[in-house]
Amino acid sequence: MSAIKIEHVSIDEENGVLIIGFAESKSDPGRWLILQRTLEASEQDRALGQDVVHISMNSDASGMYGGVMTAVVYPSSIEIGLTNSAAKLFAVDQVVALNIESAKGTMLSLQMR
Repeated sequence: MSAIKIEHVSIDEENGVLIIGFAESKSDPGRWLILQRTLEASEQDRALGQDVVHISMNSDASGMYGGVMTAVVYPSSIEIGLTNSAAKLFAVDQVVALNIESAKGTMLSLQMR
């Protein structure tokens, strides 16, 4: 299982797309993961296979639709289960644990718009 210590979470809705971002830090994102999904998929979205979650990780240059198989929420972490192709694309294990426990003496940064 790959793991990322998360200290910043961003939740936003822009142009009908829900965007949830997780990063190691707000000031210096380091490792990060972004999940996006259209709130109301069009016929064109469905025809193109874009009516599912889009995931990108650590690079704006790579991302994919449909790479997320599962998401399990625990009190202090979220485990994202990836397809084989997504795990290979992002060079991580098929399960990525987003550990949302703040470092000692700091607070989790949550930004919602």
